[in-house]
Amino acid sequence: MRFLILFLLGGVLFAACDQSPEKSQAQKYYNLDSLVSEQVQLLARSGAKLKKKALINAREEEETLEPDSLMWENELSILREIDLNKPIYQTRYSIKDGLSDRFSNLKIREYTALDSKLDIRYLKIYYLGNISRLKKIETSFRSKNPLFYTQKQVKAEFEEIRGKPVLSGYKFLETQKLIFLDTLRFKLYSQVFL
Repeated sequence: MRFLILFLLGGVLFAACDQSPEKSQAQKYYNLDSLVSEQVQLLARSGAKLKKKALINAREEEETLEPDSLMWENELSILREIDLNKPIYQTRYSIKDGLSDRFSNLKIREYTALDSKLDIRYLKIYYLGNISRLKKIETSFRSKNPLFYTQKQVKAEFEEIRGKPVLSGYKFLETQKLIFLDTLRFKLYSQVFL
């Protein structure tokens, strides 16, 4: 009986001391994954409406939606794609913080790819005073293989409501070039209404 108790106690202590890299490693870059999760919950809970205007080449479409959490998750999935807190990106970006935005009173934390082959070229986090007062996210990234080339630019803007950043709108620009086909240009402008 004593052996069983020592064995179980040892197992509990071993499990408690588990220091896997995913749990113990501090996040080096801005946590977009957590931001998206918070925004999805907040926007779905508040019944926010989304007005979208899409331009595909010369064709234009517009719609207004009241997304649920699943739809918000889908809408904001592009921001999860550019989260730099993935093992592949560790130590692959330079970080400059406290840069002045020449068009406003905001500060910028800028992540720039150290290798030109990385898909995410840069990520800029605009904030007022400190990083917790998020105002805007801006990025450029690409995908390339022998069959196609895609260039994407994303800008997401936030308002501060009760001390928390809340998505107020975003712009998504994409250019696709498929082998043997014309270039496709896609623009999406979205506004969030609480």
